[in-house]
Amino acid sequence: GDIMKLLVVNSKIYAGGTATLFRSADNGISWTSSMPQFSYAWSIASSGSNIYCGVWSGGIGTTAGVYKSTNDGLNFSIVGLNNKNISDIAADNQRILACAFVESGLYLSTDQGSSWNNIKGSLSYGAYYVGMTAGKIYAGSQGLHMTTNNGVNWTPVFMTDNLGSLSVSESVILVGTYSNGVYRSTNYGQTWTKTINTTKRVNSIDQVGQYVFAGVDTGYFVSSDGGLNFVDKYQGLGLSSISSTIIYNNYVYAANSNYFAQPVSVWKRPLSEVIGLT
Repeated sequence: GDIMKLLVVNSKIYAGGTATLFRSADNGISWTSSMPQFSYAWSIASSGSNIYCGVWSGGIGTTAGVYKSTNDGLNFSIVGLNNKNISDIAADNQRILACAFVESGLYLSTDQGSSWNNIKGSLSYGAYYVGMTAGKIYAGSQGLHMTTNNGVNWTPVFMTDNLGSLSVSESVILVGTYSNGVYRSTNYGQTWTKTINTTKRVNSIDQVGQYVFAGVDTGYFVSSDGGLNFVDKYQGLGLSSISSTIIYNNYVYAANSNYFAQPVSVWKRPLSEVIGLT
């Protein structure tokens, strides 16, 4: 199955996708899973010591919804939104945000997943990507909207194109589009600057400190200055469609989905090479 999301929590690497959620405690040499096979674990997030996994469609013998681990990823159990297909999940220290694209719902939990409120409100379309920063919530698919009052009101902040990816950090918001490249905002979406010009769909954007990684259909761009400038670093990745990137122990880990029938893998390369080569 495709690998859709990578995450590092407590020195463990997690890889979620259409097969299940995998966990590695040895830098990616070996992988195990505590989730049922064919759990479509498309999204992962952490809040404190808890790990949350959003499951889409459930697969064989698995219920769709939000799953939670309180023991370092050794076991997961469903905590809410049963039978809702979770396309993306985000978390901070107090809140968990999950979007159910098929059911056109956007859900917020402030008690570690025990209860959920639908905050979609006046948002007129189903959200596929979500993010949070500075008391603001962002939801995107047909453009990007923002709320500052937990969904009572929504404001459009980016309507240039449909979104293929979204990354929200404390100070920088990046959107990847279907056919208009990557845009960057440093004022919570009030104004935008185009930083990658491509007609390919941007499948992933990941911010790790000052580094930004953008995966497009048969392309991979890296920035060392917070997404202002990008360099094409698609060396040795074949026809892979990069779906997620992390940095761990001075290595870059990149996962791919099966866009051009390439073998699905997690790749790694020293960070010094990725940022040091032109």
